[in-house]
Amino acid sequence: MSAVKTLLFLSFRYLFFRRKGKFINLLSFISFIGVMAGTAALILVLSVFNGLEHLFTELSGRQEPTLLITPKTGKYLEANDSLLLVIKQKTGASAGYWIEENILIRHNQLELIGSIRGMKPEMFLAAGYDTCLINGSLPKDDGSIAVSSEIAGSLGISPGPFDQITELFAPQPGKVSVLNPEKAFKREAFLSQGVFSAGSEKSRLMVLTHLSAAEKLVGKPGMATGIVLFGHEDLMKEWSETLKILLGNDFQVKDKYQQQEAIYAVFRSEKLWSLLLLSILTGLAALNLVGSLSMLILHKKHDLFILGAMGMAVTQKRYVFGLTGMLISLCGLVGGLGLGSALIWAQQTFEIIQFQVNSSASEAYPVLFQWKDVGIVSLIVLICSIFCLWIPVRKIRD
Repeated sequence: MSAVKTLLFLSFRYLFFRRKGKFINLLSFISFIGVMAGTAALILVLSVFNGLEHLFTELSGRQEPTLLITPKTGKYLEANDSLLLVIKQKTGASAGYWIEENILIRHNQLELIGSIRGMKPEMFLAAGYDTCLINGSLPKDDGSIAVSSEIAGSLGISPGPFDQITELFAPQPGKVSVLNPEKAFKREAFLSQGVFSAGSEKSRLMVLTHLSAAEKLVGKPGMATGIVLFGHEDLMKEWSETLKILLGNDFQVKDKYQQQEAIYAVFRSEKLWSLLLLSILTGLAALNLVGSLSMLILHKKHDLFILGAMGMAVTQKRYVFGLTGMLISLCGLVGGLGLGSALIWAQQTFEIIQFQVNSSASEAYPVLFQWKDVGIVSLIVLICSIFCLWIPVRKIRD
């Protein structure tokens, strides 16, 4: 029998064969449960964060552009049709200029701070706003607007047979009057012709209007805050690289994730801290291996003496007990991954845990299993286990 087979045989024997000391069996079982629980918790938490991130990306949906091009310096760029034509030819995407600006909305003496998004009618269709309409229609000319459902609810806007007048106020840079603050804003009146459901946090307090109306409101005729492209997300990276070469250093090209970088940074930060905390707890659970292996070594003192007499080196003795502890850890790892995956499947299939969307509707808590998480969790558990196993094993002497 080779040396490796001998070491594995002894390790399996010490782990799976019935022992006289029932207390050692209990400690081994507790170690297994601790590693399994820690592994399951890690894979579950990572899957929950994956689910939340995926849900947020889905909610932002088509309403947010696939790519957004903005000037590197300043806020506005010239709305140049020749540049837009070149971008369309290079990418084949639906592309157009837009204006986004913070505004004050007034309707029936009620006021709300929100934002305006001005685009041409065909770009509203490319963004999928036609599929989000609750009531009325999208803006078709420079005298009409559509508002988000939250704005409509807060200000009492309900488009119907008789269009309702809504006033929008945009800040005018450099124009401040203490005696008459309204002079610092440019005012325009619009017909509220539609209500749409907001697909993202950014659209929650959004007003849609024609690009020319937005230009007039902000006092920037022939200007825009950016160029937007709508298309399949699989082409996002390819388009981004093409446009960065085409536009040079005067423009910034942002994909969907970069446009909402702060929110995704919060997701990543919370995920990292949760992973760190659970890794520490998993490490503490793995410390049970120290007690379990220490008791096993004491119980097999006679075996160690015999193995030494037969010529087994100290390093090989350490390998035997180290492998025994590692087998407990691997069983816990596999069991934890299986348990965690089963719980994820159960949540996705049966929607066991739900959260309240509003007073009358609820949705299943989002979870998303990713294979890369299996690698991350396995690495964490194995590192914790190796560290815990080394503490008792290194005490084995001749």
